[in-house]
Amino acid sequence: MKNLSEAVQKVLIRHYSKATALLANKQLRVDDQQIAENQSSLSENRSSPDSAHGGIRLKRFEQLKELQKKGYSIRAMARHLCMHRQTVKNYLDMETLLRKSQCKINPLEKFFYAYKKAYGGRAEHIDHHIVAGAL
Repeated sequence: MKNLSEAVQKVLIRHYSKATALLANKQLRVDDQQIAENQSSLSENRSSPDSAHGGIRLKRFEQLKELQKKGYSIRAMARHLCMHRQTVKNYLDMETLLRKSQCKINPLEKFFYAYKKAYGGRAEHIDHHIVAGAL
């Protein structure tokens, strides 16, 4: 399921970036050959850092930098790219776009030892629910 969700996420990101480019009055001409190339590169570039997490963020970051050079205000940039003003401000403060963290920390992890010690093997079916609820 992980590979399927990554593939779906990449396709959604690709379609979302095309839609935002069209809304920004940019002409995108994509023929069948480019679509086929994108689909083949999708399976080849699964481990690339820009493929799933940096693609749309990187494009938006570059668009914001271009709009900043043109003299747009933060509010105008936010409206233009359908982003929150604080996100625009955070992006403009960055020199380069930082990569998003891949790991999610479970806030209950520090209590697992005490939980297992207290309940022992009596409540193993509850372990799954505690872990799943914390994610």
